[in-house]
Amino acid sequence: MASFAAALAGAMTEIQAASWTMIPEASTLSFAGTQTGSEFRGQFRRFETGIVLDPADLSSATIEVLVDIASFASGSPDRDSDSQNRSWFYTANFPQAVFTSSAVVEASDGSYVALGTLEIKGVTREVELPFTLAIDGDSAVADGTLSLNRLDYEIGNMDEDVEEELVGHGVTVSFHVEAVRAE
Repeated sequence: MASFAAALAGAMTEIQAASWTMIPEASTLSFAGTQTGSEFRGQFRRFETGIVLDPADLSSATIEVLVDIASFASGSPDRDSDSQNRSWFYTANFPQAVFTSSAVVEASDGSYVALGTLEIKGVTREVELPFTLAIDGDSAVADGTLSLNRLDYEIGNMDEDVEEELVGHGVTVSFHVEAVRAE
């Protein structure tokens, strides 16, 4: 993660006015899924962002998110332990998930969409990440939700884990990011 931060710091010096630093203690990355028909919720407790975004000029916008997969916390010690194994996230070989934007566009309703790739467990897919953004001076708040099919990323893709009655294929990932303008 230190190399990610160093690379980001270099990029941020080029476009200082539109760079944002996430406030980790005020930001969350959560998820919801189902297991045996019941919904469960959890979060990734550790993630970093690299954000360069000026709503007046989206042509230079970039968003990067680096998620520490081992920080998976669902409220169930068994589920949390299982999430790290080979069938699920296989954190021994794939400790991080990464979102990298290729463009950020404004939607017709005034919200935004970050177009880019999401890599989980060595599988990279194109995604559209919708979010709202509120900027008040040097503070910004972004909220968004992304629906994923876990099997698209080979998560829980062995034996009984593919049965949707046991663990649902659909996962909703939500984020709340509070940030301050970088100095």
